Amino acid sequence: MNTIVLKLFRLAKMGQKEEFLSLVQNKGIMNKLQYLNGKELSMLIYGYQKLNLMSQETQQEFEQLYLDSIKKLNVHDHVMCGWSLKNTQNKAVQNALIQSFHQNWEKIKHMQQSKANIGLIAYLSANEKNPEDPIWKQIEDVFYETMEFQDQKNFMIILYAFSKVQPKSDSIWISLEKYIWGQGFDQFSRRNQVLMVYSFAKVGKGSMQFWEVATKQIQNLKFKYSDDISFCIWAFAKMNINNQQFWEKMINKQLQIWDKVTLADIENTTWALEKVQQTNSDIWNQILQKQISEHQSISLKYNEFDEVLTIGKRLHNLKMTESPLFLSLQNKITQMLADNKVNFSSLHRLHFLAVFIEKDNTIYNEQLIQQLINSLSQNQSYNSNLNLLNSLTLLLQDQTLAKFNLNNKFKDVINQCFTNMQFLDIKSAIDQEKYFWIGSYLLQYQENEILSLLTSEQIYEKVENNISHLCSLIKILSKHKNAAPFFNRLRKYENPKPDVFISLFYNMIHKYGYLIPQEKYKKLRNMLKSISQTKDKMEIQNKFIDFILIQSNNIIEEINALLQIQIQDYLKQYHNDIEVDLQKILQEQVSKQRLEFQQQIDLKNHQFIDIVNFDIQGQIEEDTQQ
Repeated sequence: MNTIVLKLFRLAKMGQKEEFLSLVQNKGIMNKLQYLNGKELSMLIYGYQKLNLMSQETQQEFEQLYLDSIKKLNVHDHVMCGWSLKNTQNKAVQNALIQSFHQNWEKIKHMQQSKANIGLIAYLSANEKNPEDPIWKQIEDVFYETMEFQDQKNFMIILYAFSKVQPKSDSIWISLEKYIWGQGFDQFSRRNQVLMVYSFAKVGKGSMQFWEVATKQIQNLKFKYSDDISFCIWAFAKMNINNQQFWEKMINKQLQIWDKVTLADIENTTWALEKVQQTNSDIWNQILQKQISEHQSISLKYNEFDEVLTIGKRLHNLKMTESPLFLSLQNKITQMLADNKVNFSSLHRLHFLAVFIEKDNTIYNEQLIQQLINSLSQNQSYNSNLNLLNSLTLLLQDQTLAKFNLNNKFKDVINQCFTNMQFLDIKSAIDQEKYFWIGSYLLQYQENEILSLLTSEQIYEKVENNISHLCSLIKILSKHKNAAPFFNRLRKYENPKPDVFISLFYNMIHKYGYLIPQEKYKKLRNMLKSISQTKDKMEIQNKFIDFILIQSNNIIEEINALLQIQIQDYLKQYHNDIEVDLQKILQEQVSKQRLEFQQQIDLKNHQFIDIVNFDIQGQIEEDTQQ
């Protein structure tokens, strides 16, 4: 068997797909998988992935086989299986791979292919999106040691992984930029240059020199794809690069291939122009000349009405609604509605219509209402209805339309569509979030019925590992007294990651006014000690102090306990820097807190501020002596 699998491995490396499949079939390999050892298994999985033979069914079979065979795999086998299964969506497989990397880290570092393996490990670890995982520091160290031997492909994988997870490390971005200078910015391919600026902008990193060179280089590239241009435009706007020549060139490049743009490209481009306050009429006029052409429908993939609405919203935000440009869009909106040319079922941005109704009330009429109701009634597919329902409920909540009293005309059809949806069948996290906010709108009309859906055990189990979803539900349900089933489950919530755990209850207590049991609060306070020092941590600490002032009977003791954590953080942070005035730093922090306290405490509590100050002074003197 070993000889056969070794031959399959060689055929895969040479790209000989037909010979590979013929040998697998003739020898009945797929019926003998349970007899393979770790080396044979990893080589066979590699072969299927290398030759693009990994169907969904085959992938699932190999994933289960990997999980069943973990005990007989060595570090080389894990790495090879990791490469072959790198795109797996199976959480158990992802966790097993990352666990094997943790356990075998020293061996992996000394493997012959460590520089390539480090990219693979970064890619797989990025699936967890856990910036606190110590593996990111280990990856950073190995990258620094092997930087001069890294190829560009592996570098881009590592860059992608760090931009996706965003671990709290500035040094890795310095190392990544150093690699770019070593290779030469212009020596990267066009696509990689685009991804570099996008990744650095995503985390707000990059030296002044990096962005100066990028500004000169990117605007001179020859682009084939509209998403490349829109990614660049988004990145430079995110970093507030307001170079007029750059913007004129990039917009001109985008307009040259405007027939290929998607709604995402239009959103990125117009968002960027809004972000850098680009009110140059010539630029917008060029965009609109393409947009309002009677003979051209921009992109077939997205709804043209959405595109017009998006551009109109940007002009509104730039206070350009009095310009002829906005008027031309207004006319096109009116004409499309009158001619019944709007495909409502695929709309994403209907709520932007409010900026046009604000200028011309006649846009809202019975014909528009009936078109929307008909579209919702005819389409029962959650995919299309979900987007339309989400944007419609946002539109109905806009103050511009309040005087029209539209809610009474739409609430029944919205309720019918919403209750027909099966949340458990919705796969996308974004779509799940839309479902919650449509439900939030309906709560004001159908509280009991909608609450039973949003507080169900099935929904809780589906979202309990998604911190964003939980925080959204907290915000929505905290306004309703009958949402106890959800909060009773949430009170028992546990998560081993301190930042996730604290973030959740920080939202519960301070943003949405829902209180937690005292024992849970104490656990949260203790968990602060295990979070690295960040601005977020300081903000959470200060919010907990606010909570103590309002809820706790032992104000001084609780405040001091939190301040002790802050003091130790500062001592650790500045331990090796003798020039830092530790007392000044701490006093500045106390002064900041004092301003926050003044809005929340009455005169009788002023005494405790002095006690806190005194306590810190004593701690400073004691630590200074030590």
